[in-house]
Amino acid sequence: VYNEARKKDSSFLLSEIAVNSWGYDLLGRAMTKEAIEIFKMNVTLNPDAFNTYDSLGEAYDRAGDRENAIKNYRRSVELNPKNDNAVVRLKKLDPDGPGNRK
Repeated sequence: VYNEARKKDSSFLLSEIAVNSWGYDLLGRAMTKEAIEIFKMNVTLNPDAFNTYDSLGEAYDRAGDRENAIKNYRRSVELNPKNDNAVVRLKKLDPDGPGNRK
């Protein structure tokens, strides 16, 4: 839908913040599958934004998909090593993972 809208009007944009808010609204209504799809779209639209991966990681975590949660939290930390939320979540999800060993 987004791509079609952009073809019709090149000025049509969805901001990272607006899409992220949409995803969290869905999470808040226990619509986790839908939230994951929205967060995935945000990652596609904003592949260099650490927060998009952090949010997708959180949605996967809530869905019980540990592997994808870890993958997205790791990418978020790669983009922003100071992302404390992702660092903390990785330590809980993958205590023996890279960067978590003592």
